[in-house]
Amino acid sequence: MSLSHEEVLKLSTRLDMNEKKLKKLSTRIDNVEKRLKKQSDNDLTITITDYLLKLGIFSNHLNFYCLRSAISELVKDYSQVFHLMKLYEKIAKEHNLSISSVERNIRYAIEVSILQGDPELWNKLFACTIRSPKGKPTVGEFIATIADQIRLNQ
Repeated sequence: MSLSHEEVLKLSTRLDMNEKKLKKLSTRIDNVEKRLKKQSDNDLTITITDYLLKLGIFSNHLNFYCLRSAISELVKDYSQVFHLMKLYEKIAKEHNLSISSVERNIRYAIEVSILQGDPELWNKLFACTIRSPKGKPTVGEFIATIADQIRLNQ
């Protein structure tokens, strides 16, 4: 079966049109995926913020943002719980701080939370993790526990 020159041109034109439509559709799909990811990130930020506020950690301090970043990163990739220094390094770059400053800010946020947070929520979240002589969770336990709760509730 052979096609005439005109038929080949028509098919070629149709193919070009379909490729253009496919490109447009692909671009639309990419845009929708980006919007959904952004919405998902916004929902995660709101959920983490709710937890932190209930725990008595308010957004008027840098420690709030460091802690929220750490929890967010752990929710997205829980394997980072085993590499906290790398996580601190990432947050330090994000907030233009030193690594030790990030850890200090998060530790301070935990101290504030112990004093100002909802005691019932504290007991619900951290009763099993408080084994140290100081009677409070470590930074890693604190971040991991909240990240776990959020991941379980998603």
